[in-house]
Amino acid sequence: MCATFGFVLIQCSSDGEKTSASTTAGVTASTGGDAAPVAPPTSRASDTTTTTEPELPCRPTTAPEGPSVEIAAADFRFEPSCISMSADQGLNVTNGGTVTHNVTLQRVANPAEEYLDADLDPGANNATEALNNQGPGPGVYRLYCKFHEAQGMEAYLQAT
Repeated sequence: MCATFGFVLIQCSSDGEKTSASTTAGVTASTGGDAAPVAPPTSRASDTTTTTEPELPCRPTTAPEGPSVEIAAADFRFEPSCISMSADQGLNVTNGGTVTHNVTLQRVANPAEEYLDADLDPGANNATEALNNQGPGPGVYRLYCKFHEAQGMEAYLQAT
C-alpha cells in the first residue's frame, strides 16, 4: 500500500515500488489499483508548530544601559555567563585570562547562524556593533570559545 499526506501524490505498483509522482491538494492512498482520494486530515490547533526562540537555560543578569555589554573572558569561563540585554547594544568582550580564547556568537534556534568569530589574545578585546546592526537582532544566543568549548566555556545572551 502506498499513501501520501500533503501535496505530493506518489503512485506505486502492486509490489510497493514508486512509479510516478504528481502534486495534489488532497491525500491519496493506493493498494495497487487506481488511487482513491481520501479526505485530507483535519488540523487541530495542537498540531500546529510555531517557531519561537528557545528559553534561556539559565537565570539572566540584566545588562546595564549603554551602547555595549561588557563580558570578560577569563580562563575557561565568561563573566557574566547569562545576560538579558537590548538588541540595540553591542558586545565588548575582553580576554582577562592567560591563554588565547575564541569568541563565537551563535543563534540558539539555528546553530548554523554565527555572527561573531574572533580570537582574543590575553589582554585583547573585541567590540561589536549593536546586535541589530550586525544582522542577528532580537533572539537567544550562545557565546562560546571554540578552543575551550569542551571545558564548558560558554555564556547565553537574550537580546530583546
